[in-house]
Amino acid sequence: MLMEIQGQETVSDCKNPFRTFYIAVMHFGVWLLICIYAIKIKQK
Repeated sequence: MLMEIQGQETVSDCKNPFRTFYIAVMHFGVWLLICIYAIKIKQK
């Protein structure tokens, strides 16, 4: 799934920079949630 999004990102990079920015923010947010979740599990 991530590879598909990255493929679309390169195609629509010139056409719509807002879309690529949105995808980048989404990826960052997902990784942030995963990290926070992992830390919470370790503390238990």
